[in-house]
Amino acid sequence: MKGHYILDATVVHNRHVPINYPLRHRIAYFLIDMDDLSALDNFGMVGLNSPNFLSFYESDYGVDRERSWRDQLYSLLQEHHQPQPAHIMLLTLPRLLGYVFNPVSFWLCFDDQSNLYTVLAEVNNTFGERHGYLCYHHPSKNLSVFHTGDVRYQEPVTHLKTFHVSPFCDVQGYYDFRFNICSNRLAINIDYYVDKQKTISTALYGTTVPMSNLELRRQFLCKPWQTMKVIFFIHYHALRLWIKGMRYRKKPTKPKHHFN
Repeated sequence: MKGHYILDATVVHNRHVPINYPLRHRIAYFLIDMDDLSALDNFGMVGLNSPNFLSFYESDYGVDRERSWRDQLYSLLQEHHQPQPAHIMLLTLPRLLGYVFNPVSFWLCFDDQSNLYTVLAEVNNTFGERHGYLCYHHPSKNLSVFHTGDVRYQEPVTHLKTFHVSPFCDVQGYYDFRFNICSNRLAINIDYYVDKQKTISTALYGTTVPMSNLELRRQFLCKPWQTMKVIFFIHYHALRLWIKGMRYRKKPTKPKHHFN
């Protein structure tokens, strides 16, 4: 998959315990070809590191403002003994009139056979903190090599939860990440478990279409302010959960390590 795309996405979030609370929203994501950023200049509504109706700033990602996103990603992959990618795509929300809150962005790393072998899930919370979960299969998975399509939808990648996100969940348990990235469809599932019980199910899925000025107008002018609605609905649903009796947890200290 190369080029820039728009994902006409559905986000599903189901809390299973201690109460059942499902929610579903439609939203448009960017799927950015990080090896062809200059092509974003072809779209009149989109700015690259510059103000526009929609804009993409490289400084919105990573944890070290003194280093480029590429240097940070390559260093992280090297630390985990992962090869450098032949191609990188970024699934994210754009700034809208200068504002954005990305609950999670996904750096998709492909090998030279266009196989997805590693994904960095970069998570933000509403306290301005950021943390990354690097998703790949370890040798214990009995796979012959790391970089020939290891990240399979049927084989979840498990990570211990180390970063505070929801005020109604303690920092405990673990996540199962699953990725299905195709040429015209995309599905990402994140299931959260506590004491081996599924507590929250989250899914992001939809159809990808090549980015064009016509598609940008259709997605963002027909659904204005969608990026700004993200932070509104986070607080709206939090208020409803609190009214329903969910216990509020204070934010713990951020982990020392930015990635795991």
